[in-house]
Amino acid sequence: MINRLPEQLCWMARHIPNGRPQKASRGVWRSLRKADAKKADAAKKADAKKEADAEKKADARKEADAKKADAKKADAEKKADAKKEPEKKAEPEKKADAKKEAEKKAEPEKKAETKEPAAATGPAELIINCIKVKCHVLLEDKDTKRDTPILPNAPLKTTAGTRKLTFVVDGKKYNYKLKVVPGQNKLILDTPGGPPKLGDATFVP
Repeated sequence: MINRLPEQLCWMARHIPNGRPQKASRGVWRSLRKADAKKADAAKKADAKKEADAEKKADARKEADAKKADAKKADAEKKADAKKEPEKKAEPEKKADAKKEAEKKAEPEKKAETKEPAAATGPAELIINCIKVKCHVLLEDKDTKRDTPILPNAPLKTTAGTRKLTFVVDGKKYNYKLKVVPGQNKLILDTPGGPPKLGDATFVP
């Protein structure tokens, strides 16, 4: 009743003709009560809406905080994976290096196990000729007292293996390495110092 007093006074002020107050009808008071009820209902609804909005904001804040926490966790996991990745890559490389090292160590052992076949041995004959010039012949730096051509009917006697032949022309020496096999071996040159036309020999400057 106290809350409605100002409204009642205002209404009464509007309905006092000639300074004489009139009695308010029941309908007027009923309408005033309805207006008060509407206002109270509107206030309740406003309060309920505020509470709902506050709850929505709180939920949204919680959801945002949860998303941030998940993002931080995912970022930390990525960093941890990135740190582990080089270690994973380095592990196969270490294994590969260890394998190569083992192969290198095993290689000399294999070479030692693989023996070269024994070189053929036995007596051998050398038939030697220098086509364009007459040469004096040394064998293993020893004077054979022979000049070219050395023909098949009187060959130079030696043994199989790698032999050093020296051709001397006008005091100048031309050295060759000759692979000699058992039996007859021929060496034919155009000129000393040049490649052989026949025979397995290499000039040694």
